[in-house]
Amino acid sequence: MKSKLLLWVASGCIAAALGIVLWGIHIWRARHDDATTEEVHPTAEHPLVGAGPVEMPARVGQDHVTDSPNDVFRRALSSLGDSESDLAQVRRLVGEWGAYDPQAAAAWLLELAAGAKKNESLRALAGAWGKKDEGGFHQWIVNLPQDSLKDRAAVQLAQALARTDPASATEVLQWISEKALKAGLYQEIAPHWAAKDARAVQRWLLTLPAGPERDNAIMAAARTLTSNEPEEVAALMAYVKNEDLRLQVLPYLISEWTRTNPVAAAQWLLGLPAGQLRDRAAYEFVVNVDETQGAIAFEWALTIQDEHSRWRAMSNAMHKWARHDPSAASEWLNQLSPGPARDSAVLWFVGGIQITYPVDAVQWAMSIEDVSLRQQSVKETLVRWLHVDRPAAEAWLNSAPLSEATKQEILKKAEKESRYHTPSSSTVPPATRSCVEKSVV
Repeated sequence: MKSKLLLWVASGCIAAALGIVLWGIHIWRARHDDATTEEVHPTAEHPLVGAGPVEMPARVGQDHVTDSPNDVFRRALSSLGDSESDLAQVRRLVGEWGAYDPQAAAAWLLELAAGAKKNESLRALAGAWGKKDEGGFHQWIVNLPQDSLKDRAAVQLAQALARTDPASATEVLQWISEKALKAGLYQEIAPHWAAKDARAVQRWLLTLPAGPERDNAIMAAARTLTSNEPEEVAALMAYVKNEDLRLQVLPYLISEWTRTNPVAAAQWLLGLPAGQLRDRAAYEFVVNVDETQGAIAFEWALTIQDEHSRWRAMSNAMHKWARHDPSAASEWLNQLSPGPARDSAVLWFVGGIQITYPVDAVQWAMSIEDVSLRQQSVKETLVRWLHVDRPAAEAWLNSAPLSEATKQEILKKAEKESRYHTPSSSTVPPATRSCVEKSVV
């Protein structure tokens, strides 16, 4: 009995001892894991912000549980390379480090070798430091030696300021030595500043040295200003030496200006010297001006020197004039002498009235002197008339001085097109109605 009791006591002691050993192993492993993989949460001691804790690689995390946050950032970044996934981590960590201690992050950045990792780190640091302490980041740039790093850092700051404070962005430009980088920033700053203060950006642009860089910056500002400040754009264009650039911005300028203030736009056109620029400006004025200004548009179309552009502009202007005031347009046509110019003008006029005033349209078409143009215009007008008012059109066609073959051709064409044409007689006046008191003479 006594031996059994002793055996039971001994077994209990062994079990207790084994439990103590196992508990000790558990505690040791837990501490060892903490030293191997450190989870740093956003606290006052470890102010990392971002998507959850940062997992430290085992090879840099052992025996460093008491390191400072700056040491933690250094170790985490030292293990990252130039792969796409690593660079994404570099941007995040440097951005968080810059928000916590930008001076320490900047000191680490200066130790890096040139490459993608350094470039991405600079971009992230600029964003974080610029938000935290723009003046401090600016001063750091000023103190850097004049090299490519200083240029890139200044570019980052200027780009960040371009949208929010373009005037301050221009001050950063003095620290950039590479001409191409400056030129790119001119074009980036100009439109943002133009949106905020048209007069201020104009004064700044005129301080830039004359040349392609200034021309491109002016054009960048002009594209922003055309909708609200066309007069400012017109004034700036006088300083642009590159004719191609001036021609590029003209469509934007004239289309907006003629819509908001056609009188001012026309006055500006009067001041342009004869040549390609004035021709293009006049053409844009003609095609963009309202239909109520058809007569004025036609007058400007006549001033265009380039023959092809002039005929296109005259066609557009006459269509507008015919639709808005056909009586005045027809009176002007009656003053023209027979010839190619009158034939073309009549052709355009017919195109403008053939839907609403088919009777007058076909009569004017018959007055065209050129046989080929006359036949073309008469056929097109009659076919359209047959679509919208067949009885009246057929009545006129039966008594028209046209050959039987021509009449049959017109009827067949109208019949063929009627399969795809939806009549809309609501916009067509009675066949006996005339758009003018005095028709063709």
